[in-house]
Amino acid sequence: MGLNNRLFRKKSAKSKAKKLEMVLRRLTRGTMTVEQTRQLQSVLGYRRQYQMQVCSSKQTFRSAVAPSQDVEEKKMVLTLLDGKETTENALLATLVCRQVLGKIESTVYFYLPKQKEVMRDDPRAKEAKEE
Repeated sequence: MGLNNRLFRKKSAKSKAKKLEMVLRRLTRGTMTVEQTRQLQSVLGYRRQYQMQVCSSKQTFRSAVAPSQDVEEKKMVLTLLDGKETTENALLATLVCRQVLGKIESTVYFYLPKQKEVMRDDPRAKEAKEE
């Protein structure tokens, strides 16, 4: 399934770049840093359309981006964000290009770690301030 959106091809480079930034922000629920957003924008560019998919678990992400065992399937995997510069439970992003029925299908897979709920009114914090 190739993405051949005629409206996308007619848009200016500036509006394509803005749309990519907006889609990235929406997909990642605003959890990406400015540097991560810039890194993805520079690698992906704005001249092509990509399918984007958020994986619900780390295992789903790993299986989606794993190299193909099928000899006939041609698959290229490019790690965009690996999370090594931050913590172990960090945002991951990988571009996977497959050749399907003679057309190249490009999908960006994201894994967003679940953020632990932070208590808003921690009684211990109030006690420490009073002392």
